[in-house]
Amino acid sequence: MLVDDELIFAFYDQRIPAGMHNGAAFEHWRKEVERDKPKLLYLKKDDLMRHEAAGITTEHFPPQLQMNNVSYALAYNFAPGKNDDG
Repeated sequence: MLVDDELIFAFYDQRIPAGMHNGAAFEHWRKEVERDKPKLLYLKKDDLMRHEAAGITTEHFPPQLQMNNVSYALAYNFAPGKNDDG
């Protein structure tokens, strides 16, 4: 599962110094820091994953549910915050 906007914000908040109040100041800082750390602001795949979701696999989402000798087709939708999420 991908992380939410707050975790992405925290990633950059840890790396970008306080006081960046405009694009020119940011660009000046970025050019300086990237001389020694060219990938400082690059997110890796691991940064975008929720590790607590590592055990969630397709076997946890079967295509059918059997109840009282009746088989029900199941469908899943990943849309956090939407009515049809789940």
